[in-house]
Amino acid sequence: MSDSSHRLKAVQMLMLATAGWGISFPVVKALALTQESLVPGEGSLFFASLNVAYRFGLAAICVFIFARIA
Repeated sequence: MSDSSHRLKAVQMLMLATAGWGISFPVVKALALTQESLVPGEGSLFFASLNVAYRFGLAAICVFIFARIA
């Protein structure tokens, strides 16, 4: 690969990571609001830990898939 090809791929991956990071904020907020409406008796610490577990689980699946491809 040439230097310009590496640079283009790096910029594309950076844009993808930035988009994923940016979209995670409204998604997590929507998930928290949905969880609070479904289980009204639980506290915010429970939902925060549940959201972290979901995010890390999804990240682990993504890393596993990308590691198998590469």
